[in-house]
Amino acid sequence: MSSLAGKVFAVTGAASGIGRSTAEILLSRGAKVSFGDIDVLHLEETRALRQPQAPERTLFLHLDVADRQSVREFVEKTLKHFGHLDGLAHVAGIAGNAQGPRKIWELENSQFRLIHQVNVEGTFNCLGEALKPGVMSDGGSIVNVSSYAGIHGLPGISGYSSSKHAVIGLTRCAAIEAAPRNIRVNVVTP
Repeated sequence: MSSLAGKVFAVTGAASGIGRSTAEILLSRGAKVSFGDIDVLHLEETRALRQPQAPERTLFLHLDVADRQSVREFVEKTLKHFGHLDGLAHVAGIAGNAQGPRKIWELENSQFRLIHQVNVEGTFNCLGEALKPGVMSDGGSIVNVSSYAGIHGLPGISGYSSSKHAVIGLTRCAAIEAAPRNIRVNVVTP
């Protein structure tokens, strides 16, 4: 594996799951990492595990990706702390449907809106703030996390599936817009 020493990455959804694993892999390769998450309890647990190992290479910040101001502050604090930004892994998202799978006619509008607010607006907010001129280093990289459900419609998860389809669409648009600055914007679909 190549070294990422000196590189700075911001990771959303970094308190658990794929986000935490992504941040830990970046740290293990020598990168400086800004961990952002709305889940303060798990963020503190992650801080207790990771910060002692690399205190000068970690930053832990509360982040609500559905709130543009929160995303702006996350990016600004990352820049202030580390001096530059080479990459963003936007992993934060929710599946919704706490009661289990719901047919499209059973899903409440409020739940559908919440899923889209976090997954779609969250992606829009992160792309918007990271791609502002002067924020991300030329040659930088953004990776958004969608889902297999973002490629294929699946029963019982229409809110989630449609939101992850939108993540792919936003990523494609951002990739075209960022290409002249040599910033790569990609999406993965676990």
